[in-house]
Amino acid sequence: MEYILFIIFGIVLACILVLIFVKDAETNKKFQRYERALEGVIQENFNLKKQLSTLSSVKDGEIVDLGALKDSVDKKIEQTLNEKIIPVFNSLKSIESTIDEFQNEQQNRIYNLEERTRDLNKMTPSILSEDEQILKLYKDGKSPEEIARDLRVGLGRVEFVLKMQGVKHG
Repeated sequence: MEYILFIIFGIVLACILVLIFVKDAETNKKFQRYERALEGVIQENFNLKKQLSTLSSVKDGEIVDLGALKDSVDKKIEQTLNEKIIPVFNSLKSIESTIDEFQNEQQNRIYNLEERTRDLNKMTPSILSEDEQILKLYKDGKSPEEIARDLRVGLGRVEFVLKMQGVKHG
């Protein structure tokens, strides 16, 4: 009986591990997409800086307001970054909270499984024979009805064993 419980417990743990690996793979895919988006933003930033440096090296005869040009480029960079980075950060926060919830859920499941296995170990019959178990439970103060229910035997069987041992019950 204990082997079956351990096998079931092992199967459940294996399922949980597989689920964790699947969720991890999904998270990795999302991170790869965000990395590509971030690389695109960095590339665009580089191109804008390159354009700014090209514009700042204007010929002497031309009049260019570098301060206004720099402010314009800065605003464009900030706007582009906000459009692309903020959703990435929000998504990362969402992924992090999902992972935390998943981890808490798995820990609760493992805790519940451990509690169930402890309860099952308490319920497993000991080396005592059925008659000895009936007598022990009766001496512990249980009624014949409770003993029959706990040991999953008929009430008649419990009463028979008690009568055969000379125990009087009410």
